[in-house]
Amino acid sequence: MDTTPRPAAERRSSAVLSFLAAGDLTTFAWLAVDAARAPGLGAREALSRTAAEQMGHYDAVLAELAGVGGSREDVAPHLVLLEEVGTRTEPGSWEERVLRTGLMGAMVYDLGEVLARLLPADLQERALAGRRAPDELAVELVGQQLAEDEPLRARLSLWGRRIAGEVLGVLPPVIALLVAASDGDEEAAALAAPAMSEMSGRHARRMGRLGLTA
Repeated sequence: MDTTPRPAAERRSSAVLSFLAAGDLTTFAWLAVDAARAPGLGAREALSRTAAEQMGHYDAVLAELAGVGGSREDVAPHLVLLEEVGTRTEPGSWEERVLRTGLMGAMVYDLGEVLARLLPADLQERALAGRRAPDELAVELVGQQLAEDEPLRARLSLWGRRIAGEVLGVLPPVIALLVAASDGDEEAAALAAPAMSEMSGRHARRMGRLGLTA
């Protein structure tokens, strides 16, 4: 067994790829549960197809992770953080469920995109290829209903703000894992502020597309 320490650059890449993989796997799980509880065949098909895309990207990221000396076990710490967010935001209705998955999954997507800036250019391109945020699906499934139901919009605006707060709360521990993996690299630590800004801004725009108040 090779016990030679891996270079810090490889360990940093491994941490980033591990987060991307955890995001794919968590979003897949949310989508799969949503599909099982969908009120109609069309929604079930759309959710299932999007879930399958997440797993396809997950497999591709695992291959890249192995290429920098990592393994699927490296995904676990990030997976725990994201699963805790899901547990704290258990939806109470179909609309809340779709919005949770669409908006929360999209914010996880945004964070992964920011963290991927630490990867070498060629690895970043491969790691992000074929990746797609699930927010368009939320627009497709509940957008029209929201447009016609003002009380529902008000309730889901509050829900959307709660979702944002929960996901943004994951940012510090994710950055801490990344910094630890890269031996305190200041470049990794410096991503906290832009990640917070981009995640918040993109969430507000997505809420606006749904007619919700961020």
